[in-house]
Amino acid sequence: MAYSNMAILRAVRKLESGSAEGLKELLDSPEMDEERGYLCFTDTLLTSLRAALDAVSETIRFLKARIDMLPVV
Repeated sequence: MAYSNMAILRAVRKLESGSAEGLKELLDSPEMDEERGYLCFTDTLLTSLRAALDAVSETIRFLKARIDMLPVV
C-alpha cells in the first residue's frame, strides 16, 4: 500500500464533501497519525517514485543523445 489509512480517510472525506479539488495534494500531505502518534511519510511515496522515474528517463535520453554524437570507428 502506498498511502496510509489516514491519507485514504482524508481523501474519502474530501470526496464525500462533494469536492475532488486538491485531492492529490491532500493524499501527498503526511499528517500525524492520530492512532499511532507518528508521521506517515509513505503518503508521498508514489509522487516521489514518479519524480525519480522521470529523472532517470531524462538521464537516459541525455546519454543516448551523447552516444549518438560519438564518431563511428
